[in-house]
Amino acid sequence: MIMLLLALACGADKEEDTLPEVQPDTGGFCADAPVLTWNNFGQGLLIEHCQACHAAEATYRDGDNPPPANVFFDTHEDAITWRDRILAVTTGDDPIMPPRGGLSELDRQRIEIWLVCGEED
Repeated sequence: MIMLLLALACGADKEEDTLPEVQPDTGGFCADAPVLTWNNFGQGLLIEHCQACHAAEATYRDGDNPPPANVFFDTHEDAITWRDRILAVTTGDDPIMPPRGGLSELDRQRIEIWLVCGEED
């Protein structure tokens, strides 16, 4: 459903402003989807799989191949700000994040549901 539109990897400096904004689903995709929110899904997933690199205070930010300086997911607002890019790099036919793997196919589907289906918290 979501095409890989951006290759955002740790250490990449490219800024892409051409990603389409995520639109709320008005069809069947979200109709039967579980209710996934920041509190019951997003925060825990980002802490476990993303914040080693993408937290403002992450130790890895000082390493040899740090992620882009402005890409962090410390809060719900941060995650929603980066929603389009998170979707682009974690879902679709060729997901690239996290770079060392670790996300199950089910979690990739859940990310899409969480970010596309207009969750509220």
